[in-house]
Amino acid sequence: MTPKYEKWANWFAIAATFLMFADFLIGFEKQHAALNWVLVSVFILLVFVIVSLRFLRVTSLVHDVYPKFDIPENLIVWRRARHKYRYVGVSGATFLSEFRAFTTRPENGLTGTSIQILLLMPRPELVLESHMHETGREIELTDPSAALTCRRIRDTASTYLSFPNLNIEVRFYSEICRYWAHIVDDSEVYLSPLLHRETGLRSMVLRLTGGTRKNLLVRFYVDEFERIWRNAVPAVDYLKKAVEAAD
Repeated sequence: MTPKYEKWANWFAIAATFLMFADFLIGFEKQHAALNWVLVSVFILLVFVIVSLRFLRVTSLVHDVYPKFDIPENLIVWRRARHKYRYVGVSGATFLSEFRAFTTRPENGLTGTSIQILLLMPRPELVLESHMHETGREIELTDPSAALTCRRIRDTASTYLSFPNLNIEVRFYSEICRYWAHIVDDSEVYLSPLLHRETGLRSMVLRLTGGTRKNLLVRFYVDEFERIWRNAVPAVDYLKKAVEAAD
């Protein structure tokens, strides 16, 4: 972010340049009117370039903005994946049926893709904290919605792990992640911030492109995914222990 003093300095430079050009043109001889137009054109172009640089910097980071990201649009993301697909979210249940239908068609291409899915650890205290952020109200630990969501997360993880012919791994993370994201081939990110008192189904989605070398936001979220992944618990181990404890 540009500091305020730098912004004022830029505008002062523009204003000063404008006054100097104006003074220069007013006192110039009439026979040089053609040159005057050249100077005016150059000045206008200069101002346009300075102002547009800010927008160019923004568009180099954010390629597109989706005010609403409907569930069928996830198929667009999966079709883009060639080598690696990563997802981080709470339960992953929202598009589970769409993912199942997509991966049953060999022509869609995820068969040879490395797939990594991060889901929230199915513990009531973590689930409730996520719910309270989404709803904006206090929820007791004994609320039945916590157990229901924990069960949904475990069932979803089991379903993802059961897909045949897919190189897929699921892990559970034990922290509150205030966004969900698709990461495609570590080169583009579909990012949706989870805002207070707003469901993730209605949140805006930012599409970040350019890869980790050209786009620092892509690099940040790829690095962040890898950090969470390293500290996460493999769902296979967690579910196995849960079954053994139940027996």
